[in-house]
Amino acid sequence: MTRSRDHSLPFNPLLRELLGGRADPSAPVRWNTRGAWHFRDSEGSPARTPAQWTDLAERCTRLGWDDYWAEWRSYLRARRIVVEHTSINPVHPLHLGALRSTLIGGSLARVLRSAGADVKVHYFVNDHGRQVVLLDWILARTDRTALPPGVRFDLTAGVLYALVNMLLGDRRQDIARLTAAHPWLDAAVPVPARDTAALRARLAEPTDPDADFVDGMVDLALHDMALVGAHVDVLERESQVAGPLDPLLLGLLGQHETVSVNGTWCLRRPDGLVPLARANGSSLYFLRDVANALGREGGNDLMLHVIGDDQSLLQRALGELLDSRGLASEHVGFGTITDGGRKFSSRQNRLVTVDQVHTSGPGRLDSVALDMMLRRPSRPIDIAALDGLAHQRVTSALALARRGRGVTRSRSAESRPPARALLFHLLRALGAVHGALHRRSPHPLARYLVDLSAHYARAARAEALTPWAHEWFLATHAHMSDLLGLDPADPQTVRDRARTA
Repeated sequence: MTRSRDHSLPFNPLLRELLGGRADPSAPVRWNTRGAWHFRDSEGSPARTPAQWTDLAERCTRLGWDDYWAEWRSYLRARRIVVEHTSINPVHPLHLGALRSTLIGGSLARVLRSAGADVKVHYFVNDHGRQVVLLDWILARTDRTALPPGVRFDLTAGVLYALVNMLLGDRRQDIARLTAAHPWLDAAVPVPARDTAALRARLAEPTDPDADFVDGMVDLALHDMALVGAHVDVLERESQVAGPLDPLLLGLLGQHETVSVNGTWCLRRPDGLVPLARANGSSLYFLRDVANALGREGGNDLMLHVIGDDQSLLQRALGELLDSRGLASEHVGFGTITDGGRKFSSRQNRLVTVDQVHTSGPGRLDSVALDMMLRRPSRPIDIAALDGLAHQRVTSALALARRGRGVTRSRSAESRPPARALLFHLLRALGAVHGALHRRSPHPLARYLVDLSAHYARAARAEALTPWAHEWFLATHAHMSDLLGLDPADPQTVRDRARTA
């Protein structure tokens, strides 16, 4: 059997007590269910010790689940950390492409808080520039009484945003396709209202409109983020740091190598050019991002920016600039999300929204979320390949545990192979959460929860569950589900909630 490992020796009281201070706390402990612990001793040499099943179970019973986690809860005490994630443009609903940022960032924030850190989650509202002008323009020409009743505003806004982009490009086939899918468009935006001449003139020098729709779009995005346990502490607006940023721009021009390309000032870096500002001094996104990061409340130890790998160049430049000013930051990147090989597109209204998945059936959003979190962030994901089997394993094991199936007070049960495997997986919980923190990713937690659930189900079927293992599993399952933002309810509970909602 493949050996497991646990990187949590410094704050795992069971491993520390078991190995009696002989192990190097900086090295992982490995084990397998055949009965041996492998580690590095205090001199760095390989060492091993046999596992005593009854002794381990007694230690767990004596220590208790809460005490097992006690030291972890203060592991990052007094650390102040900012996590920025999602921050989609307020012109379309939250979709599965952007959900990956929510899942990673939301889980990171909860893991950090579970370790005692003071965490603030920031959402940088991209309410400045072309995309907001386009939606503002089309909304002003829309007969809102013709919008379909009972449909969320962000869903119709996303369709209108796609329409105005198609009008600007004179993409008649796309307009026909969009109208066929949404017949209400003909009445809501009649042909005379679709003349884009004035819009083209306005886009030459776009200024921020008084967009009353932005707050509503942001509120709906926050609602959808909360469905996967992600909550925002601080809202920041791009429009508040937009426009000329002369002091910051001049400072960057004087301190770093720059070049003007067709009138646009750019940072010149070995890995590429980073646009800063137009010839008239108006800022571009990177400069506004720098200004926003520098303007945040001081005293933070670290800023984590959860944003796709396609923004790696800008994030490397941002990190170096912040570092030069004594601000530590990290880019937590991730691969793209596709649907059947095609990227999502707000301009084409080719989106699978979080709301659509959530309303498609009880537990469906959790199923998709868990499948996404099982993948390492660097790997791209095609949602057409997600099968939901992992979520079935997790909810099925929880249903068994709530019924108490397989629980026995027989001491001999502790030595059965399924009981041994479950015991070791229960002791790996601290290693899993530490791995998620170290790797800046929920995938160690997601994989752990699925594996733990599978081992619990095997032990339940073998009637090899002692009361302490049953109690620890329920507590660990709930804790891991919370860190991942999943609803720990079993399928029947979900169905009951849906009927009474």
